[in-house]
Amino acid sequence: AVVICPAQFGVPPDYYSLQEALIQRGHMGVYTAELSRPEWLKIVPATLTKDYWTGELKPNTTLQFYYDAITKAYQRARKMHPESKVNFVGHSIGGWILRCWLKDHLTEEEQQKYVASVTTLGTPHNPPPENSIWKAFDQTRGLLKFVNEEAPGAYIDGVRYTCVVGNATKGRVEGLSVSKPETIESAVAFVSYLPLCGNGEAEGDGIVPVETALMGDERCNKIVIDGAKHSAFLPSPGPSIKLPDDWLWYGSESCMDQWANS
Repeated sequence: AVVICPAQFGVPPDYYSLQEALIQRGHMGVYTAELSRPEWLKIVPATLTKDYWTGELKPNTTLQFYYDAITKAYQRARKMHPESKVNFVGHSIGGWILRCWLKDHLTEEEQQKYVASVTTLGTPHNPPPENSIWKAFDQTRGLLKFVNEEAPGAYIDGVRYTCVVGNATKGRVEGLSVSKPETIESAVAFVSYLPLCGNGEAEGDGIVPVETALMGDERCNKIVIDGAKHSAFLPSPGPSIKLPDDWLWYGSESCMDQWANS
């Protein structure tokens, strides 16, 4: 069985094609954590707390709505496939939220017994370098620091960990032109990469730089996919905007060949 943990503002329909592709690859049950976009507004009260401003937020209070969604998907997978271990797939920030959930909800023994693998797709695992001015600018306000301190790297023996990231886009601001979409992509990447790794001109999937997505633990399998981009959809107030079918992302067949059976 497989449980998918969506990206920020991602909803189950955004992952239908990925679910189907995983089923075609032999996974009998694939379940996406049931999130709605309005639920993300539940984060707002946390921005008014002392912990937010001091960068000491804890996921079990800030992200309880996401925790609940993972719990329901996991319980359904276990109920429907009691003889099967669960393979978790976390997309974008869903990857490190998943790491938090595993630490808070399953003991090491339960993870060894019931979890087969943890695969993250374009997840920003690593904080900016210590010597970077961006180190003090923690976009997660302490959440990522918490998970890296409490559940660092591939820390449960017997569970397979895989970090996957694409290198489709190099950050760049020079030559920006609205008539050249590729320059807009590069500029967006620059703005996204800079606070994540301190280098706006890094390579990555257009949102997350390669160096941020690969956990340093030697027990973690690391896969860099040439040309892969962060997502095949853009969240919107209504249904997500689906990008063209030839848009190469982690859920594309050629990309899945590199990680779905790892």
